Amino acid sequence: MTGISHALNIAKQALLTHQLAMQVTAHNVANVNTPGFSRQSVSVEARQSVNIGTGILGGGVLVGTITRNYDQFMLERISHQSSLLGNLQAQQQSLRVAEPIFNEARGLALNDLMNQFWNSWQDLSASPETMASRQSLLQHGHMLVDHLGTMNSEIIRARSDIGVSINSAIDDVNSLTKQIAALNAQISAAETAKAQANDLRDSRDNLVKELSQLLDVSHFAGGDRGYTVLLANGHPLVADQKSWQVDWVNEQLRWVNIDVGGQKMSSPLKTGVNLGGKIGGWLATHGELTAGNPTNYAGRLDALANAMIRELNQVHSRGVGTVRFSGQLVGGDPAVPTAVTTGRVDPLTAAQTIPAGTITINGLSIGEIRGGGPIHGRATTKAAHTTMAINQAEAGVRARLTTQVAGASVDAASLAGGVRISFTVNRVRVDYIVQAPDLVNNSTFAASLVTAINAALVTHNANPANIPKVTIEAMRGDGGNGGAPNSLILRNTNAGDESSITIDNLNLAPSILGLGSIVGQTIRANSQHNTGEITLFAGQPYTFAAGVNDNTLAQLGLHTVDLASPGDGRFTVVPTAADSPLVLGYQHGRHLNNENGSFDIWLYNDNGSLALAQPVTVSLERVYSLNDAVRAINQAIVNAGGTADGTTPWVQATFSDNRIHLTPTANHQFAFADDSSNFLQIAGLNTFFTGHSAGTIGINQTVGQNLEHLAAGRVQANGQIFSGDNTNALAISGLQHKNDISFVGGQSGSFNDFYNSLVSDIGNRSRTISRSVEFNTLMSNQINEMRDSISGVSLDEEMVNLIKLQHAFTAAARLIAKSDEMMVTLLNTLR
Repeated sequence: MTGISHALNIAKQALLTHQLAMQVTAHNVANVNTPGFSRQSVSVEARQSVNIGTGILGGGVLVGTITRNYDQFMLERISHQSSLLGNLQAQQQSLRVAEPIFNEARGLALNDLMNQFWNSWQDLSASPETMASRQSLLQHGHMLVDHLGTMNSEIIRARSDIGVSINSAIDDVNSLTKQIAALNAQISAAETAKAQANDLRDSRDNLVKELSQLLDVSHFAGGDRGYTVLLANGHPLVADQKSWQVDWVNEQLRWVNIDVGGQKMSSPLKTGVNLGGKIGGWLATHGELTAGNPTNYAGRLDALANAMIRELNQVHSRGVGTVRFSGQLVGGDPAVPTAVTTGRVDPLTAAQTIPAGTITINGLSIGEIRGGGPIHGRATTKAAHTTMAINQAEAGVRARLTTQVAGASVDAASLAGGVRISFTVNRVRVDYIVQAPDLVNNSTFAASLVTAINAALVTHNANPANIPKVTIEAMRGDGGNGGAPNSLILRNTNAGDESSITIDNLNLAPSILGLGSIVGQTIRANSQHNTGEITLFAGQPYTFAAGVNDNTLAQLGLHTVDLASPGDGRFTVVPTAADSPLVLGYQHGRHLNNENGSFDIWLYNDNGSLALAQPVTVSLERVYSLNDAVRAINQAIVNAGGTADGTTPWVQATFSDNRIHLTPTANHQFAFADDSSNFLQIAGLNTFFTGHSAGTIGINQTVGQNLEHLAAGRVQANGQIFSGDNTNALAISGLQHKNDISFVGGQSGSFNDFYNSLVSDIGNRSRTISRSVEFNTLMSNQINEMRDSISGVSLDEEMVNLIKLQHAFTAAARLIAKSDEMMVTLLNTLR
């Protein structure tokens, strides 16, 4: 249609279009300071033209869409940068809480207290007989212990405070994911093919930005205009109108899914900076303050205390004070019940390597476990690699092999009936007379030898006077139990006993018994000589996790541990009071030398004279349980003549309340001397410190209640004790400069160097993070400025647009007026 009405329509549409554009401009101006608001603009297009014969006449203007000036790539950059900056700021904030714990300001420093403590031992060596120097030493010891305890308490408090921040942030995350899902629904309902809910989209983008400050997330738009938001590891947080949650349970971050039936399922998330955002930053510092990890800050402080306790107690326990022990001596440290779990490594999968990180124990990752082909049906190599990997992780679980030796097949072809075969197994003599059936069948010959060996061992162990007990058994090889068919196998009967096995003094050619490479060798568990089993010892609860099913557990023979919940790739072991008291139940139990270690006890009459001319040497050979240790002590004293009735020792060892007790008779006293077994230090007998970490370190009551038991000297070769002897005090003060001390976690060096390295690492990390915060703050500002240049509202620009639109609006109004005049003129002519 052409004519005046067509002109009026064009003018009207122009008027409405520019009016709408002015409203959009007003909306922009109103939201100039609204965070995250994207400048909106009206897109206009020419209406459909009309063919009037003489030409094509334009149809005026039409509003297309109201769009926001928005760059998806820029939003992704802002989200990523927000996550990175939030992470760094959270680390910086939490480190400010942790740094003062390791404050080395003069007078408050742990280094100062350690130096004063070592100097007090030096002072004691100068005057070992005076009570003043002993009292000064005890005071410095208490100061050091109290400071370590305070540091541990502050670590626990800081960890708790960070946990509060994490909990609060998690509430924010769960609230944001619900809001994003709700906005997805609103946007989906409000939008059409041409109409976008710009303000709702801005609100959703703002929420995503807030969420990215807390966690590292990625997002993308789906077909129904809804956002899908994913964690860095792929777990969803939002998908269209559904949201998921995260939770903080037992100091572990978990992703939570609630199905339609209301059942809650959760899975652990990676900790630390991998999660990104503030939560990742807080978790990173929280992880540094979590107990049980020998490589983090808290673990390294515990390692320092542990090494100090161990090293000083090893020396102190071999010394003597100014008096002998005349009353009951109780071990300073308890041995906790120890759970023992054994699995036989599957020979069918022995060659398969288990990648690093596949297994975790109490959340700590276990390194790679290399495979190796089986030997006669036993995966000995893989078993050895498994124990090595678990022990290197220092996850609170000790893994051990069980020693087993096996020869080649026996060969009776060169023997005759009546020939005597004689040899020793760990010094126990075995004698056997060859019988006629032995000459016919090597299987019979091997079985006969096995019977003879086991009978000799049983006879030896049945005699109370024989120490140590030889806990070994013999069996015939069958090609699948670790030995060749018809071979001799000797193995320890205690699970996880790595004590050595020695076959010696054979009176015939070794090849007859298939022992050519074994006779005369002292063999301890290694990658070749073991049962193909791994045994896990733990005095505390632990969770062993290996994926989502039992496939990896089955490789290690551990898939049947948790029969109540099979198939989930994990099991939890909790020691109980019913578990046997083992040497490994001591915190320092792994340092026991039960191969050839021993310690000496000097026995005295109550008047101070020697009860025995020589010390009683107590062998700890093959000691496995604490009952073994008690029997070894008591029998060694009886065998040495330290008894009145032939059965009751003058100093009797007992085990009760999880501690070793040494009780002399009324008219006897005792003192300790050399200890190559470390048993005294492990059991807390005649030690200075108790405990095993910064949180448990203390002063042994034996010393704390009687300064005369501070072991400044040592028993002389003739059993004499001199109050002025400073030998042991000098040895202890020298520990300060010992530079080959081993620390839990694999490091070695001196006490000062180890602690200074810890303090330096904390300081360097703090400085590095502070610089990173400054740099990334600048980066964030720059990226936000780039975003504002695209999406931000400029008042100057809007004023220019407003003037243009006002002129256009005015022109459209005048066009209407002129068209109206034309219409009036036309109507008047028709009257």
